[in-house]
Formats: sequence, structure tokens, C-alpha cells
Amino acid sequence: MIVIIVVLKICNLVLTIFAFATTSSFDAYTSFTVSCPSEQKIVRVQFEYPFRIENISIAQRQCSESTQAGSVNLVGNYASTAKFYVAVGVIAFVYCICAVVVHVFFDTAYRSNATIPALDFVCTCVLAMLWLVSVACWARNVGDVKKYTSPSEIMKYMNDCHQYGCQEGYNGNYSSLNVSIGFGFLNWLLWTLNLWFLYKETSWYKKVEPWVMTDKDDIHLEPHLHRKSFTEESLHKISKSNESIEDLNITSNPNYSDKTLNGVKSALTNGVSKSCSLPNYSTRSKESVLETTLKWKNRDWV
Repeated sequence: MIVIIVVLKICNLVLTIFAFATTSSFDAYTSFTVSCPSEQKIVRVQFEYPFRIENISIAQRQCSESTQAGSVNLVGNYASTAKFYVAVGVIAFVYCICAVVVHVFFDTAYRSNATIPALDFVCTCVLAMLWLVSVACWARNVGDVKKYTSPSEIMKYMNDCHQYGCQEGYNGNYSSLNVSIGFGFLNWLLWTLNLWFLYKETSWYKKVEPWVMTDKDDIHLEPHLHRKSFTEESLHKISKSNESIEDLNITSNPNYSDKTLNGVKSALTNGVSKSCSLPNYSTRSKESVLETTLKWKNRDWV
């Protein structure tokens, strides 16, 4: 399960980089041609991130014969939405790096502390929601950016275009913005997919789906537990043992955590094969409980 989570986090990391990089590095222009009596005047309009389109000013007098004065500003300011989208990407990028480091180098602490998986789940929920909100707003604003920077829209405000006539030139290349929207929605889908795997690591899931051993269960241990397999005969041997807990001196063993030892006591008291229900234990903890129980209860065959 942890491997799947790490792989998803790495995929999130890559998609996040593409999402905010394609937005923050955007730079484009559009153009149109004014049919002046003496020449064909090409007017080029440059715009870039963070898309404060209203700050772009174009002189009204483009032809030498024109008597127009002053300038015209384009419509729209999309800086807040663009910056919000990029900020979500940067936050998600940093969080992915931190999460991968925790899963790879501090896996034991992640599994033994119920607060960390819960916090990871909640943070992922928040980031998934932020991705959805930010990409939805950004997709709408990209449409407005295309509209108000198009030559046909700009020519409406140019007096020389009304007087002498204008032709559309270059309509701009918005492919990078389209790609950024696509990566945004992919991020939202992938972060949402993460939630199911993270939820299964929390104590909430383990309480809803308690783990109960039955006689037919065959548990395969992790590599560090030598991958032993617990058969029906082995489980019966544990549950039928009459040796007292006190005689086993479990609490004096420094190689096992308190959580594992408590699980062992529960297994010894209730019987593993029939009634050992451990809802608050991860898969690795349960395996450790069974392994430790076997070692203490059945020293002659472990």
C-alpha cells in the first residue's frame, strides 16, 4: 500500500510541476494590421503571466494621417486567479516532496503513529479541493484572456480601425494555457485517487473494517519477519495454549513496541484463531503481533 502511495505522490509531483510551470512561464502576443493611406501599419500586442490585461495600453494614433490622440487599455485583470492557480501548484509541489520523504525514510513512524496518516489524509483532501477550485476558475479565465486579447476584440476599441480599416494578424498561441488546464484537472483526479489509499492507512478505516483472524486465514509476513506462513494448525496451537501471560515476561522484551506487546497480550487472552480483532493496527503491526505471539507461546517450533 505504501508503495502505491509513494508512486502516486511522485506522479502528483510531476503533474504539479507541469501545471504551474506552463502557466507562470506563459508569454505571447497578438497582432493586427491598420490600413493607413500611406502604409500598412502592423500593431503588436504583448501579454504574459500574471495576465493584468487592463494594464496593456495601445496608442490610438497608428497612422501618420490620423488625428486621433490618447490611448486605449484592454479589458480584464486575471492576476489573482492565475497567481492562486500557481500558488496551489507550488504548495502541492512542496507537500509532495515532504510526503515522499516521510514515506521513504520515516515509514515506521508513519505506520506506528495514527495521527500522521490522518493528517496526510486531511491535507490531501484540502489540496484536492484546492486543485478543483483553482483549475475551474483558471479554465474560465483562460477563455476570457483569449477573448480580450484577440485581434478582433482589440480592433473594436481602435479609432483608426474604424476610420481606415484593419485586418486580423496573428491570433496568438494559447496551447501552453490549454495544457496547464489539462494538467490541473489531471492533478485533481490523481489527488482524489490518493484519498482512497490514504484512507486505508488511517485508524478510521481500520475501525470500520476490523481485522479478524479465522481458522482458514493464511498470513504471509513481511520480509523482515522471514515471510513465515501461519496455517490452521499453527493458529490452533496458539489459541489452545494454556501458558499464562505473566510467565511469558512479555513486557521485559525491548525488541517490541508497546503497541505490539499489547496486541500480543490481546491475542494470548482472547485466542488468535477465533477472536483476535485488532481494528487499530496496521497490516505490519498485525503481522508483528502474530509473529511475536508465536515466539512466546510456541518456542519449541518457531
